[in-house]
Amino acid sequence: MTLMSESMGLTDFFAMEAGDYLERLDGLVSKGSLDADEFLRVSRALRGSALMANQQVVAAAAAGFELVAKAIREGRQAWDARTQQAVVRAVDDFKVLVRRLREWTAEDDERARTIGASLEEVAGEAAAPTPPPAATGGARARALIAQQGATLASALDGAATAIQADPRAPGGLNAVLQVMQPIRGIASLMDFPPLPDILDALERSIGEARRQPRPPAELPDALRAGARAVARVAREITASGTADPESPELAELVSRLATVMGLDSSILPIESLFFDDAGPHALEPGVAPVAPMPPGGPQFVAQGEYLQQAADAIERGRSAPERELRAQGLLGTFRTLAAGGDGPLAEAAAALGRAGRDALAYGWASMRTAEFVALLRRAGDTLSGAGRLAEPRLATELGAVTATLRQAVSGAVAARRLTPAPAPPEAAAPAEAAPAAEPVAAETDGDPPGLVGSYRRYERLLTALGMGTPSVEALLAGPPVLPVAKPAAAPPAAVRRAPAPAAAPAPAAEAVPTAAEVPIGTLLYDGPAALTRALSLREDVRRVLESPTPDTEAARELVEEILDLVQLGQARP
Repeated sequence: MTLMSESMGLTDFFAMEAGDYLERLDGLVSKGSLDADEFLRVSRALRGSALMANQQVVAAAAAGFELVAKAIREGRQAWDARTQQAVVRAVDDFKVLVRRLREWTAEDDERARTIGASLEEVAGEAAAPTPPPAATGGARARALIAQQGATLASALDGAATAIQADPRAPGGLNAVLQVMQPIRGIASLMDFPPLPDILDALERSIGEARRQPRPPAELPDALRAGARAVARVAREITASGTADPESPELAELVSRLATVMGLDSSILPIESLFFDDAGPHALEPGVAPVAPMPPGGPQFVAQGEYLQQAADAIERGRSAPERELRAQGLLGTFRTLAAGGDGPLAEAAAALGRAGRDALAYGWASMRTAEFVALLRRAGDTLSGAGRLAEPRLATELGAVTATLRQAVSGAVAARRLTPAPAPPEAAAPAEAAPAAEPVAAETDGDPPGLVGSYRRYERLLTALGMGTPSVEALLAGPPVLPVAKPAAAPPAAVRRAPAPAAAPAPAAEAVPTAAEVPIGTLLYDGPAALTRALSLREDVRRVLESPTPDTEAARELVEEILDLVQLGQARP
């Protein structure tokens, strides 16, 4: 047996051994009369095997069979039809759990605890209501939560730093999972919400990140948010025995984890891009990726019961963040259902999985909790009938639930899409905006495009500024004496046409030039200056004509300019 356990692995060996015990239990509870002693002996063997394999959660659930066996043997519980039906269902659910040992998740922990709680109720051990945390949480448990909570918060922060330094290094995430184990080992942990929900959510997000080739970019921020939430919850539990279910740290953690889990509401489902009619919508079907093994009949029953339990847990949430954390735990179930399969029920379950995933992604599940819980219960009731009722009937009932859910989610998505984005603020106009000054049209109008036009404008600006042809004498003479501007007038920033004054200007003939004003006639070429300018254009004409591809238009403009200058030179005697 030692060689077998070493070759197969401890988990595989336990799965085989537990399967054998469960088959023996199934044979015992299926009879009309129960051998209570044999039932107790096999139940103890099942729990002992789970403890030897370090399957603590499974062992705790198996202890429920022992409680039922003792209650029946001691006469505190009758072996009637109701008790037999409850125990048979628990055995079937336990078989499903054992088959999932290789792919165990936090959702399976919850299923195991639910099985144990149902068996305790059958045995009459859980009839009393659970007292509040302040009454049950002793000083020892609160001290452990304070110590281990601080350690976990430090591990989460360290993991975030390690992932930012090297996203492919798994050491930080492994350390977080190891630090979680002592906290989960606290017997009264469930008495201190929302700490169990936070641990489950963090474990789910870490599992999601480890399944991807590269951790999500948002994971470090989510881990740091988890560190802050755990630290605050641990402090409050230590101080008063209860934690605030609506703290801002918890709300931030919920938002961060939703992004890590792929519940991004900014991504629209492709179905929302089609018209709401019979189609056709997809003209060419694509190749679907390899999906995990779809659920079968017993798996549908287990999934249905889990949906019912999840609906109860969500409804019991004390605050919106708690309810949303518990709703996020359904993502794995919806993904399993969405894997599809053969048959009408598998197709209907796949549609339900996709609709449920959209309800989580767009926040409809948290905004309309009562409606979401009601639909979960209806879907759970339908799936629980797998194997007993005809698949077409179950598929029709499940399709009605899916249609209601999809219609509600699509309405929320459409409302968000039709909400107009806020318009960008308009720039405020200045209090006293003067009319924009336009460039002097006379200085640019009529100039040809290209180098010739630019050169003409350059010459006019030189002449207007009184610079003329540069010479050594002008340089030695010092800077020219510029006209002094009037004190009341501000210097212009550029050569612009001034706006028209309010009063009509005096006639131009009456304007008498002063010493500070230059008549416009002095700015024109005339006489010898015009002839000198005409001679200076000789090199420009030669350069244009000697180019490999002569520009006839530029040459023509230069010739016309030379002729105009000659005419100006001859006009002055």
